[in-house]
Amino acid sequence: NGNIITPDTPVTKEGFHYVYARWIAQKTYSDVQTRSFLSKCYHYGYMFGTGGTAFSPEGEVTRGMAVTVLHRLEGSPACGNNQFYDVKTETSEGVSNKTSEAVTWAEENSIVSGVSTSYFGEGQTVTIEQLAAMFLRYAKYKGVYDSSEVDPNCLDNFTDADEISGYAVEAMKWVVSTGIIGGVTPTLLRPKDQVNRLQLADF
Repeated sequence: NGNIITPDTPVTKEGFHYVYARWIAQKTYSDVQTRSFLSKCYHYGYMFGTGGTAFSPEGEVTRGMAVTVLHRLEGSPACGNNQFYDVKTETSEGVSNKTSEAVTWAEENSIVSGVSTSYFGEGQTVTIEQLAAMFLRYAKYKGVYDSSEVDPNCLDNFTDADEISGYAVEAMKWVVSTGIIGGVTPTLLRPKDQVNRLQLADF
């Protein structure tokens, strides 16, 4: 019937977690195998295709794209204009640029800061460790970060763990411990690899 059952995000009620199943229309793309998380991203408006029937799974993820997805996860709260000269408040067609609101929201809530006080780096690509840091800051902003979930030794089996930047060590331990992000192999994290669109949708 063209539909799949995908569980909604768990919600907390009176200390217990409930998962509600809901019918979600299956979303198919011509350049990637149909997967439930892609349908969920489309259904809830977190991520869309890149034009026509394409999703561009190997496409790069930029800083602007990453904060836009997080902003959508938060329900796209209204925000004022951002202070960065490289993030336009309107598109070339004169339409309000949603990325501008997302950048303002992310900076105001200490989820992502600019490359400098006036330059955000909207078009710069995002690495695995950078995305992990964004996720951790978002979790702390939401009040769902629990340090007891972190295994301090969870990176020991990865031979490239020493390549993780200092600022991202805590974040990488958290995402690996909780299963949000895993290694690309059982022994490799490749923290400085660029994130692609399919990985962002799956995370």
